[in-house]
Amino acid sequence: MIKNLSVSNFSLQHSLESGQFFRYSLVDGWYYVTVRDMFFRLRQQNNLLEFEGCSELFIKHFLGLDIDYAAMVEFIAKDDCMKQAIVCCQGLRLLNQDPWECLVGFVLSSVSNIKRITANLQSLSTGDELRLGTHVSCMLPRPGSLTASSNARLGFRAKYLSEINELVTESWLRKIGKLPYLSAKEELMTLSGVGEKIADCVLLFGYGFHEAFPVDVWVQRVMQENYCPKLKKPEHIASFGRNYFGTHAGYAQQFLYHWRRSFLSS
Repeated sequence: MIKNLSVSNFSLQHSLESGQFFRYSLVDGWYYVTVRDMFFRLRQQNNLLEFEGCSELFIKHFLGLDIDYAAMVEFIAKDDCMKQAIVCCQGLRLLNQDPWECLVGFVLSSVSNIKRITANLQSLSTGDELRLGTHVSCMLPRPGSLTASSNARLGFRAKYLSEINELVTESWLRKIGKLPYLSAKEELMTLSGVGEKIADCVLLFGYGFHEAFPVDVWVQRVMQENYCPKLKKPEHIASFGRNYFGTHAGYAQQFLYHWRRSFLSS
């Protein structure tokens, strides 16, 4: 049964297609999304969000609709560059993802692109079958059950995921969320294949640490072009971003990333 929800200051397209989430496909105007054991679809028509296969409570949380968007935007709109990014990416929200699926997805992001990450996640999703009408998806196996070592598509990432699968448990994942930001980041970086950027992505998108400021090639470019041209190392740029944008640094990062990659990529 299709449900309706009124939304404001929200863009489903910007939120799903801004490189923070990978388990979705666009079919006939509907986004089909898989999260843990849920397979649902949604689409937006102006200020009306239609969805099927999940509860309203879940969809509000997953899409970040419970944040005070106006206050957040006012907080990070410190300069003309940020204001331009906000206008171009109006309505973008940070998604609240499952930490395990977020971790796996961003380990797969190492030296990769969104299309390949999505395909690799699909190849790893060998769990229970999920159906929505005639559409089918499968669960990503939980920690301890992931089979990655024999997957030729993953390349060097297979070794990382196999080691992570052996070490990570549901209780370990819950523990990360209870730690302060820097301690949580340090703990994540003990895992194979998890460096500064991937750890910050997992903390931002999987745990809601909005002070995290992941720096990939696109963020590095936009920051050097507009904010800190003399800083070369990603960790120094990340530190600058956290200090400059404060408690909503993660939102600032996502606006800048999506703006630079999607609107200024040439």
